[in-house]
Amino acid sequence: MKDDRGFVDTHSNQKHFTDRGREGNPGPFIGVVETSIDPLLMGRLGVNIPALTTTTKPDKSQIIWCRYLSPFYGSKPLSAVSTNDLESYKTNQTSYGFWAVPPDVGTEVLVMFAKGENNENSAFWIGCVQQPKVNQQIPGFGSTTRTEKPNARELARSGQTNYETDYLPVGDLNRNFTKGGRTLSNSSKWDLPVNDLLADQLLDQGLVQDDIRGTTSSSAARETPSQVFGINTPGPIRKDSRKLNIGLEGRQVRPDRDLGHSLVMDDGDVNGNNRLTRIRTASGHQLLMHDTQGVVYLANGSGNSWIEMDTDGKMYIYAQDGFNLRCDGNFDLHSGGDINFHAKHNIKFTAEQDLVNNANFVMNVGDNGVLTSSQKGQVQTFGAAGITSHSNGIQAHSGAAGMNLKGAMIDMNTGGTQEPGWGPSWLNSQAAGIFLDESQNDVNLTVSKGKVLKANTKKTKTTVPNLVTHEPFTRAPSGVYETVSQWEDPVKWKQLSKTPGTLEYIAQKNRESEVDYIRNLQFFTDQKKYLETQGLIEVKGVDLSVPKEFLNEKLNIDSAKLKEASDFFTSTYNEVYEVKSVVDNLKTGDINQILTSKVVAGKITSMASNLAGTILGRSSANNLPPSMRGTAVGKITQVATAFKGQFTKAATAIGSFFTSKFSDARLKEDIRLVGQSPSGTNVYSFKYKQLPGRYLGVMAQEVPWASHLTDTGYYAVDYSKVDVEFRRLH
Repeated sequence: MKDDRGFVDTHSNQKHFTDRGREGNPGPFIGVVETSIDPLLMGRLGVNIPALTTTTKPDKSQIIWCRYLSPFYGSKPLSAVSTNDLESYKTNQTSYGFWAVPPDVGTEVLVMFAKGENNENSAFWIGCVQQPKVNQQIPGFGSTTRTEKPNARELARSGQTNYETDYLPVGDLNRNFTKGGRTLSNSSKWDLPVNDLLADQLLDQGLVQDDIRGTTSSSAARETPSQVFGINTPGPIRKDSRKLNIGLEGRQVRPDRDLGHSLVMDDGDVNGNNRLTRIRTASGHQLLMHDTQGVVYLANGSGNSWIEMDTDGKMYIYAQDGFNLRCDGNFDLHSGGDINFHAKHNIKFTAEQDLVNNANFVMNVGDNGVLTSSQKGQVQTFGAAGITSHSNGIQAHSGAAGMNLKGAMIDMNTGGTQEPGWGPSWLNSQAAGIFLDESQNDVNLTVSKGKVLKANTKKTKTTVPNLVTHEPFTRAPSGVYETVSQWEDPVKWKQLSKTPGTLEYIAQKNRESEVDYIRNLQFFTDQKKYLETQGLIEVKGVDLSVPKEFLNEKLNIDSAKLKEASDFFTSTYNEVYEVKSVVDNLKTGDINQILTSKVVAGKITSMASNLAGTILGRSSANNLPPSMRGTAVGKITQVATAFKGQFTKAATAIGSFFTSKFSDARLKEDIRLVGQSPSGTNVYSFKYKQLPGRYLGVMAQEVPWASHLTDTGYYAVDYSKVDVEFRRLH
């Protein structure tokens, strides 16, 4: 008899076990999906089983409807469902579970028959059969450098995009194309078509050249056994999909799909890189939790707003259209360093009760005037040591009810007719420590369709250091990784640490900073490098997805040895650097977590990498990291000392230093001549030694009119004097 689910009980369970299943073979069988349109909306698939039908082109009568056997499913017991109330959610039927039904015809599935009865009432599809070498896009739309690349003429003819990088998301192997000796055995050498849907999306977001927040190696085809886990949906049918007569009995099918959603959990490649969990929607919204880089990144699909939290505790927020906050209680804001506000138009503060400005020294600067008004009360001024004022014009004082002057002595023009020193005529924005940045510090978003967005291609006037921009955003490190360490070469290090502009100088200013977190970050950076040089925490290897790029291979952490080395380093830190450390020595139980996060979180940098675009990539002194602001000539303790030319002079000198890029041939490798500029200057692509990425620029030794020898012994080039743009290719 048939039960309420549609199953037929043949009572075969009452038969002798030697007789069971004689009515038919239970399988499993390999079936081919001929239709996925289920009128019952139950995930059933119309399947042809060639082993039973003996044909690969069945008619409707040969199709078997197979039920969906989900790995997880449940529902409220039928006996608990109301028999007379259709409105109450509480008492009506509910369900839960996992749902993933392949929608494409031609997909192979594994089919079994319950009790060996070859009919639709007992047919279940229990899984999908993977096709050979068709898993590159699973589950994270993985990228590779093995892409089918059209030449320049084809690009111009077809209008395709040149992404200016070889590392791009791709499709899967074309198994119908067998020309040129292509076989499955040599498929690892095949080039793959660029997934232009995702690549264009990343292009618009400014992430197409970012292999952390944009492209990824997360693919089932990356290594074996695979360290990648997750799922991606097939995506909706494309509006421009082809219409092919490949369905059941020649029915028309639209096979081409748009991007789908993806959930990826990647345990990392063979070198331990790309450890992450990522949720990305079809339109590009994403939540990225990147263990290798120590980054949590949340962005919308347009790329017009994003939030990032990095391993050093820094948080970046970018919102193109606006940023709104509200609370019905207190709004508390605390900074261990400076708080900087800059508005293109106005800044307005309104309090329905009191507004209090409280500081060690309060400075009000107005280029065109400073106004003070009380519409309903008095204006009172008090100075414990005195009140002075001066005007280069007329001072006028008027009182409708009279004027009173009182004092132990009233002096009228004794010793002269004016006293300019009574007014702070020296007080301007620079004297107050505010510097205007009008450099190429932003991203030009008005590039034509299909062009790559680039950092530092637009001037935005600001007084905020390290201006947060649309992606691609240049992230400046908080802790500086020195080229020469004190324990490696004390004499050379001391010389560099006193030379403005060098990484050693910046690092030392971090150690001397009045801001706790800056000192802490520099301490951890110094400690990490010391332990690396002792061979305790890092082994380098090659990331197979990016040839020749040296990254972390594995971590061999010995807690006892790390603790011993850490104790020694910390105990001598204050004396070695002539500072007062605020970081207590770490416990053995803490050091694994802290050092591991630091090692995993960042690739090793050096002077070359920072000068090539991270710290020294802009032309304004105001783009220095926090360690350089206000410390270029020592901390400002009094406004008067700040005004006497030194602050402005130092800022100007450092600003000119930062316009240069280190382009000494001795810092580079894999140098290739790619052409000449309009003036005939050779243009090269190259890599900096032991650093990721390829760059485009000149050789300092070939442009003596634009190069100068720095205190480090290497040549730097002022690119404003050559007709070549320095930039990173990928």
